[in-house]
Amino acid sequence: MDSKFISALSKHTNSTGQIHGNQNIKYKNSENKTNNDDFEESIVNKNSDDYKFDCFVEKLQEIVIEDEFENLQNDFCEKYYKVFEDKNENKLEYTDIFNKYTKLIENYLEKNLIKRVPQYNVNDFYKMLESKKFKIDEQLLDILISFADFQNFKQLMLDYKHKKENKNDILFMGLNVQKINNDNFDKLNEQFKTKNKKK
Repeated sequence: MDSKFISALSKHTNSTGQIHGNQNIKYKNSENKTNNDDFEESIVNKNSDDYKFDCFVEKLQEIVIEDEFENLQNDFCEKYYKVFEDKNENKLEYTDIFNKYTKLIENYLEKNLIKRVPQYNVNDFYKMLESKKFKIDEQLLDILISFADFQNFKQLMLDYKHKKENKNDILFMGLNVQKINNDNFDKLNEQFKTKNKKK
């Protein structure tokens, strides 16, 4: 099953075919603010694609750092972790479980985007991603890719299983299957805390 997010993000590949973002991109949020002190604020047309894209990205960042989202993932892991084995070979049923996971995550993100940005059509967000005109920032991009990458998913299930069965001292849960994703969540969280203090 193709993920809408990954299908859209696949337009942003580098010379090696890997999906990539751009850490240097600075986004104004829906309040027309930016965390770049050197960026001169300007009036944004609320009907412009730039403004719509900023709104979607801001809300998407909020969604993925919330406890409700982490709980959704942990509930899924709890249901299926016993199926997974720490071996190179993959069982056929892994694919079915992975497809369920991708669909669950994507539907959750889309439902919440529709709820939080009701004035805009979420399909416009996919089109804007596909257009290559807009680039999503590196931290959020890594997180989105992790939802639809099978190896990340398998590691997520194995980490959960190891912790449940006390096989080793795993400190990271949920999306923290890779340190980069753990760091990215911390950075996103700090970004929103800083932004909210300024309001």
